[in-house]
Amino acid sequence: MLQKTFRRIGAACDLFDTQSPACARLFVGKNQQSLQRVLHLLGKHEATVTAKSGGCNVERESRDCFGPAPTLAKYGTCLYRRRVGPVAQGIERPPPKRQVTGSNPVGVATLPSQPKGNVEMLDQGLRAVPQPQSGGRIIALDIARTVALVGMAIFHFGFDLESFGYLQPGRMVTGFWYYFPRGVASSFLFMVGLSLWLAHGRGIRWRPFLKRLAQICAGALVVTIGTYFAFGSSFVFFGILHTIALSSVIGLAFLRLPPLLTLVAALGAYLAPQYLATGQFDSIWLVWSGLTTFRVYSVDFIPTFPWLSPVLAGIAMSKLMDDAGTWQRFRSRGPVEKLMRLMALPGQHSLLVYLIHQPVLIALVWASTLVLRP
Repeated sequence: MLQKTFRRIGAACDLFDTQSPACARLFVGKNQQSLQRVLHLLGKHEATVTAKSGGCNVERESRDCFGPAPTLAKYGTCLYRRRVGPVAQGIERPPPKRQVTGSNPVGVATLPSQPKGNVEMLDQGLRAVPQPQSGGRIIALDIARTVALVGMAIFHFGFDLESFGYLQPGRMVTGFWYYFPRGVASSFLFMVGLSLWLAHGRGIRWRPFLKRLAQICAGALVVTIGTYFAFGSSFVFFGILHTIALSSVIGLAFLRLPPLLTLVAALGAYLAPQYLATGQFDSIWLVWSGLTTFRVYSVDFIPTFPWLSPVLAGIAMSKLMDDAGTWQRFRSRGPVEKLMRLMALPGQHSLLVYLIHQPVLIALVWASTLVLRP
């Protein structure tokens, strides 16, 4: 099926340019499922969305792309891409000039030729510009998650030392150690917002989203059950994973909003407990909101307000970074060094690391206690 799709594209595909050599349009078959598979192989996921956001009018451009042969337009869709895309039928044209003829009033796209070593040959001579060797992941974001995980492990290790009597009671909740875990939690939630927009900002992919949401909810349930047996009434009923799950759902409503409006909402979420915690939400069923006035006893309590704020701020920042081309520059970097890949590995599996790190730390402290104390 895929080979037939490539042959169909190889026979019907051509590139045209109406604005600049960097603005190319690709004519492909009407079969949407095959189109998605081809775009995935060519690394052209963005083409389907930039067709709208980039200013390509599908009905008009499909006529413009094929000039006096409008019958071809009904067999496909004209897609828009900002940067140089694949060259159809193995034809590479130098960029200097654009030919305009009577039979093709919009002219032929002029694309810079690629060195043979950097061009991947596909079926029927269809060629694509190679993608970064990092597989599309943003290595800097994975490393940032790893740094946040290290900070989380440092705090939890101190908490375990205090629990086993190696530190004075209350040491990990006063002074610097009062603010340190809040900074770590804020960084996690901020990166949740960054990642949410990167994954779904151009259209919600429901299946991956629901799969990830189910994993986070399952992890949150494991934490709740585990801490119930470990800490009794102080168990974690709404911790960081619970907040990530709920904030991810709420964040979907802000993906298409202007960044400035999302930042205003982030500020409102941060200030909500100061102005809305007046007693009207004092119910055991609304404790998760953070708008109650009574004291909550839990070893880890991260309510929706104000902790929704860094998630919304992350969504807005991710959108601004994409508009500025920052994410694209991160993606287009060359091969990643082995050390950086190792540093990014924990961040690529942050949920698993979060779930297992505390039992491992407790086991280490407990084993050390058996050895060091008579």
